[in-house]
Amino acid sequence: MRFRVQTNPIGKAIITAILVLFLITVRFNYIYLEKSASSQKPPFDLGGFTNLKVKNNQARETDITTIFHSDIDSVSRKEAATQKNIQQIRQEHQSKRQHDRRRHNGDRRRKQENSKRKAIKRESSFAHLKLKLPTPIIVLGMPKSGTTTIYEFFKCSSIPSSHYCCRGNATGHPCFNPLTDALTDVRFGTCGKCIEKMIREGQAPLQECGIDTYAVFAQLDCDNSTSMFMPQVTRLNEFHEAYPDATFILNTRDPDKWVQSVINWFQMKTRFVRLHVPWYDFPAGVGNRDELRDFYEMHSKKVREFVAARPSHALVEVKVDEEGAGRILS
Repeated sequence: MRFRVQTNPIGKAIITAILVLFLITVRFNYIYLEKSASSQKPPFDLGGFTNLKVKNNQARETDITTIFHSDIDSVSRKEAATQKNIQQIRQEHQSKRQHDRRRHNGDRRRKQENSKRKAIKRESSFAHLKLKLPTPIIVLGMPKSGTTTIYEFFKCSSIPSSHYCCRGNATGHPCFNPLTDALTDVRFGTCGKCIEKMIREGQAPLQECGIDTYAVFAQLDCDNSTSMFMPQVTRLNEFHEAYPDATFILNTRDPDKWVQSVINWFQMKTRFVRLHVPWYDFPAGVGNRDELRDFYEMHSKKVREFVAARPSHALVEVKVDEEGAGRILS
């Protein structure tokens, strides 16, 4: 039994239109695929996203490379600038050192010239004394070695002399000022404290310590509650630079008698024990009889060696406990 489908004209028209549209779509896709293949491009549906991803990756790599090289260039420039700054700083420091060296040498020459002028003036002011040796006359011996005897000798000879005190018309022990009838400031009235202050300020050791008043300085050292300041031991170079023609007196006595005198004189032994003079092989914390004796003899040896290396000075050695000491000083 056959079934026969009857269609109306409208249905045929719709079916025909659908078929035509289908054929047109297939043809269009075919043409597009041929064009894509001829231009070697992937299909539209994937190629767009693929190309975009590739371009983005390439751009990102380019940006990263650019930033990397930029950072390297920046670091290189900073390193170059740092090296330049370091070189510049070194040159500035070198120039400053050279300038300081020239200024130091100039100051040293001026000090030497001033010392010579003052020495000439001092010699002229003491010319009436008819001294045989140039001034200042500086006693380099240890305390308790006849420094008071030497002071009294020159004083009796009407030669301006100081002993222990040498500032502000101070005399005696402790320092006494006859002009004010009062004790002077012991911190600066003593020769040792005054010398220490002048050296600390970069001045000549005796600049404000009676250099224009006294021809003889019989005692340079001073003590305090803990130790001693002994410029005749530790500051000979400063005396040589300021007074290259000064006369030095090395007063000595029997070492054993000197040690006993130190032990008997108040707290002097304790101060010697606290004295730190390593270049005499005498560090702080020692001070028995043998060590004190060695220290005393070592000092005399060092003074002789110092003057032998600087012949501009005259060295007068006198043993104060022997006959003829006055004849040697005169």
